[in-house]
Amino acid sequence: MPRQSYARVLETVDRLIGRILQKLDETGQREDTIIIFSSDNGHSEENNSGITVGYHNSGYPIGHYYLAHGGGGYTGKWIGHKATFLEGGVRVPMVISYPKALPQGAVRDQAITIMDWMPTLLDLIGLPAPPNPLDGHSLLPIIHDAKAPTSHPVLHFDWREDWAVREGDWKLIAKKNRQSGEMVYSLHNLADEKPEVKDYASEKPERVAHFKELHENWAKDVKRR
Repeated sequence: MPRQSYARVLETVDRLIGRILQKLDETGQREDTIIIFSSDNGHSEENNSGITVGYHNSGYPIGHYYLAHGGGGYTGKWIGHKATFLEGGVRVPMVISYPKALPQGAVRDQAITIMDWMPTLLDLIGLPAPPNPLDGHSLLPIIHDAKAPTSHPVLHFDWREDWAVREGDWKLIAKKNRQSGEMVYSLHNLADEKPEVKDYASEKPERVAHFKELHENWAKDVKRR
């Protein structure tokens, strides 16, 4: 433990997805079914002393270590984890399967967001877009053309009182100091040999100011909706 617990979670997810796919095959619905599988964030580093209540759904007693891996996970060259705006926290694998209409075994590396699934599904199903504006964009151009550009030259992240903006290989991360209430900024380059390790904020104040302006304009637009 805790790797045993983590392995059990993975095995259970794999087995249950397999049951769904098997049933779709048996009922002849597989070719005409859209399946999307994705993680919602990078790996967790949550850790504590264990279960703190006596009525936990797992049935384990108070003090039993329940978290899946206690800081495991692998992000390759990327740093960060769940609850951070570093690539290790926001860059995740995602799969879509629709044998009737989409290529199989294809890989794409363009930047997308989970908000892109709404307009993508509307396109695939043939339904009109809603009257309100959507932040996502249909992924069909990228799915059908590996060289198609990303629909997100600028990506915005916002959670609680922190935010981040990515444009090309540059990313500004803004975190609120919980004691002083001030915003702390760090500027990172994803093209570095060790991505996002170095903070360029003090070296490139003009780029920091540019990203702040991008965020402010985006925030005004979102709130206006």
